[in-house]
Amino acid sequence: MKPKMTHIELPKNVSRLLATLHNAGFLAYVVGGCVRDSLLGRPVSDWDVTTDATPEQVKSVFAGYKTIDTGLKHGTVTVLFEGGIFEITVFRIDGTYTDGRHPDQVAFSSSLAEDLARRDFTINAMAYNETEGIIDLYGGRDDISNRRICAVGEAAKRFTEDALRILRGVRFSATLGFELESKTYEAMLALASRLSLVSSERVQAELSRTLTAPYATETLLRAFPIIKEVWHFIENSEAFSLSLQMFSHLDSKLSLRLAALFLPLSIQPEDIAQILLSLKYDKKTAELVAKLVSFAKTPAENSKMYYLNCLKEYSLAVAMDGFALKVAWARIHFISTSTLQCMQNELLSLSETHPALHISDLAVDGKELMALGISGRAVGEALRLLLQKVMQGELVNNKDALISYLTK
Repeated sequence: MKPKMTHIELPKNVSRLLATLHNAGFLAYVVGGCVRDSLLGRPVSDWDVTTDATPEQVKSVFAGYKTIDTGLKHGTVTVLFEGGIFEITVFRIDGTYTDGRHPDQVAFSSSLAEDLARRDFTINAMAYNETEGIIDLYGGRDDISNRRICAVGEAAKRFTEDALRILRGVRFSATLGFELESKTYEAMLALASRLSLVSSERVQAELSRTLTAPYATETLLRAFPIIKEVWHFIENSEAFSLSLQMFSHLDSKLSLRLAALFLPLSIQPEDIAQILLSLKYDKKTAELVAKLVSFAKTPAENSKMYYLNCLKEYSLAVAMDGFALKVAWARIHFISTSTLQCMQNELLSLSETHPALHISDLAVDGKELMALGISGRAVGEALRLLLQKVMQGELVNNKDALISYLTK
């Protein structure tokens, strides 16, 4: 059954933007993801516009507004119009793709049909304006109704042109919960080795969005042969399956999902950050994931010193997420998690008392110790001893008690 919607409620500034181009004698449509998401009832963040006006003509039409030459050689001008930022791109035909990622040349076109024919998937190859309604030349609405992702035209050609489309297909499947149409999926598998032509930055961006998507588990399980082409650290399908099973017991934070990928593997925590850095993750994310895996692999103890050391070494946020990984791992192995959950609660309760974890948390400092006649290296040694006694519960962290201990 086709979607019943044939009308899209455009924001007023989008409607007026299209009308401005129409009134100047040009064709204009919103196109791509905004049409797809409107039909799906999903929020739309960006309204991309396509037109038969050249970039120079677009700039002339919107001469009274600020315009930015975003990508003139690709036919795109950004227009700041009535509180919105819009990318307006001329209809175009892509030339050959020698590098497997970018067209060698782009030719401007006067045909919307030619422009839609070069797009990746049918659900992204629809256009709309308020006069003509939805322009759907490749069955995008049928594919939305049937919850499937299908390449426009010949699938192998689409992925040979631009290998990144393979990962985009995986992401759309994970985001929307749509099945990859059989011929499209077969072409993705057959051409997955071409992902070596895609920059690590683009691979990272696509797969990060896929990992945190609502249907990541099902999609990634099927797409394992594709993922292995770009993430070589994944050892085998069995370990990958264990990681994906953990997803249903974790929230969708990227750091947790990445940590789950590494947890079943034999990779040492100290090597994880380097692997992620090589995959173009930022240093903060790489180090956080390494800490999470280290925490999750370290045996837990139900003792105050263990909890204090957790807070000192990892911080409360990392420790709580680390426990979440421990719980997820236990659940997929059908092990009771009641003890781990009690330990989480103990850790949280202890953190709320704001215990002394560092020398700077003590109620005395080096100057006060020097006033007592302690000097040189003995100051540091005394402060470390006081912190140890406080953490062990042998001393109360107040100035009188600490000084009394040193002077008794």
